[in-house]
Amino acid sequence: MLLKILPLAKNILKKYIKAILVILGVLLVLVIGANYYAKLQLKKALSEVSAKNDFSYETLDVNVLLGKVSIDNVSFKSKSFELESPSIKVKGFGYWSYITSKDISVSTLQIDAPKLKVIKGAEKDTVTSTKNQSFKGDISIGNIKTSNGYLDVINEGDEKNISIKLSNINLKSFKTSQEILKNVLPFNYESLSGSLDSVYVKMNFYQDLKVQSIKIEDNNFNVNNLSITPKYERAEFQNVIPYEKDLITLNVPELKLNNLKIDTLNDKLSLKTPSIVVVNADCNIYRDKTHTDDVRIKPMYSEMLRNLNFGLDISALQIQSSKLVYEERAEGTKKIGKVLLGNLNATIKDINNTSKNDGGKLTTANISTNFMGTSQLNVNWQFDINNLNDTFNIKGEAKQVSADAMNMFFVPAVNVKAIGTLNELYFNYSGDKNDALGDMRIDYSTFKVEVLRKDGSSKNRLLSGIVNLFLDNNEKDGRVTKQDVSVTRDKTKSFWNYFWLCIRNGALQSLTKS
Repeated sequence: MLLKILPLAKNILKKYIKAILVILGVLLVLVIGANYYAKLQLKKALSEVSAKNDFSYETLDVNVLLGKVSIDNVSFKSKSFELESPSIKVKGFGYWSYITSKDISVSTLQIDAPKLKVIKGAEKDTVTSTKNQSFKGDISIGNIKTSNGYLDVINEGDEKNISIKLSNINLKSFKTSQEILKNVLPFNYESLSGSLDSVYVKMNFYQDLKVQSIKIEDNNFNVNNLSITPKYERAEFQNVIPYEKDLITLNVPELKLNNLKIDTLNDKLSLKTPSIVVVNADCNIYRDKTHTDDVRIKPMYSEMLRNLNFGLDISALQIQSSKLVYEERAEGTKKIGKVLLGNLNATIKDINNTSKNDGGKLTTANISTNFMGTSQLNVNWQFDINNLNDTFNIKGEAKQVSADAMNMFFVPAVNVKAIGTLNELYFNYSGDKNDALGDMRIDYSTFKVEVLRKDGSSKNRLLSGIVNLFLDNNEKDGRVTKQDVSVTRDKTKSFWNYFWLCIRNGALQSLTKS
């Protein structure tokens, strides 16, 4: 029986093997045919791009079975964009969806050592115009990865505006379509991770912004050593500006932007984050008042935020352990007045210009700082970004403001020397872009002023005597409260000049005799 079964099994096995070989042969032919057809279709698509732009590549390899495509030595140049890469690899390419519906579906797009260049101000490319797109389907990519790349943004004169080293980037769940391409941000994504190094941004003719490195993990940005540096020294700066301008120097060792989302909202680019944290910032602002005045109307902060050309939604901005120094050279003197805010801590909530009908939600700032190295200053400031009259309220208190602290600014800036101590100064002002009204309370000890001679070297006894006649401080100690202090804003000056006028008017009305 066994001898009869074995030949029969052998014949059956031979037939199965032949059938399998035939099937494998057919599959091999189909794979080769599919590879050839897919490669032909991809070459056709790439030829359409080449017909409209300066585009070239060296080799194209296709593996339908593994869903892989690789292109070597790619070069793409258009009027507004350039790309060079030694290798671009695609994994998980959905050939069937592309062949049947022209939709492009990819699991991973790997771009090695890309050199990207964006030309600002160039004419719009036909390849990016939705009216001239060669593809009509959707594009979906699970992960877009780059490594060892560079991005440069230049103007048409080949001047570099932005330069970034793209150490590695991973953009997850990239999607775009004919409809999405119409947006300011022409794609959607889920999250961004990676690292950037040696970031350079030309802010303007006078200053540059630099960042040592940025680490990104699932939309959380950790920025290391951000700096804004002037291109000119102080004296040289005065020769290149047309009118008074602030010369700003800023160093931020650590800056965190949590869960930053970049999107399109109301036909504008939109930036949204629940929190930004600034740690150990050191900012210096210098202004030379001997220069020509800038008499243009200055907007309030609420107006500036309202009129940004992009959407901004920051739930909370925290400034921790920072320092701000304002220096001013007054007319007719070479001396420089100084205002120092040390150990500056602030929490600013609801910086949002994207919600037009939010029920009057206010932007609030709670600030605590060491004023002039000796006094504690606390300020609460709030304003309504959506209010066209730019309404605001600012209130606070300063304690133990010594004469030495005040004179760091008063003597060089206004040629006046204070004597005594302000034990407590309390203020509360509400207003809009035109006028403000508020209250002030001052608790002082033996407060007097000396008007100095023009060279600031000695007391002008006559003027000092006249001024002190009007000061209501015959007692050694005193407390005065002044209500309904009115202030009219000089609209050619900043909000901080407006705030200074509130403090100055309140102090003058509080300390002088009726």
